[in-house]
Amino acid sequence: MENSKYFKAEKIFARLNSIHKHKMSPIGIGTIIEWCAEIEVEVIGNWAQFERYDKYEITVADGKALLPCNIYRILDVYDSGDTRIMKYHNNGACISFSEYGGSISDGYKLYINYLGIPIDLETEYPLFLRGHEQALFAGCVLKLYTEDYSLGKMRGDVYQNMVTDYEVALRSANNGFRHFSRNDAKDYLAVVCNAIQKVNKTPFGL
Repeated sequence: MENSKYFKAEKIFARLNSIHKHKMSPIGIGTIIEWCAEIEVEVIGNWAQFERYDKYEITVADGKALLPCNIYRILDVYDSGDTRIMKYHNNGACISFSEYGGSISDGYKLYINYLGIPIDLETEYPLFLRGHEQALFAGCVLKLYTEDYSLGKMRGDVYQNMVTDYEVALRSANNGFRHFSRNDAKDYLAVVCNAIQKVNKTPFGL
């Protein structure tokens, strides 16, 4: 059964090959995966594209523990007794404890809850959120032709049309509610309502 929330980069790769055959001849699937991941994480950055991973086990060695490669944001670090670990340093590749006195011994098992990029279990390649297809496609097209434009091999108006298509697709990707459930809406409204200052509770007595 096809995944209703995520799709593989092969979909973008096939579409690019069917329309831009000459430009795609030296480009492999690995490059397209890299471009799509860059656009998805660094440009779009929509919370809905990430999966939540709970109680992922990590092991302390030399005062630090390696993080999973698909991590986007750590939510919690805790031990087997569900006691939260508050003092640690995250350098992006691992979390370390040595600077806090090395109180966590080597071989100790810890757990993390985190938001991460979804991974295809068969290929171990990242998956991408449905509804972002056009943004990823337009972004890859732009990358294919940016060098030609910078070298004066492409008309400026043609390149600008590509930029416009990409910008429109990005706005559409950021405004989608396809994966926004009623529970998500309820949680969002709770945050918004709590952020609104109550009557007679304004700061400084104003």
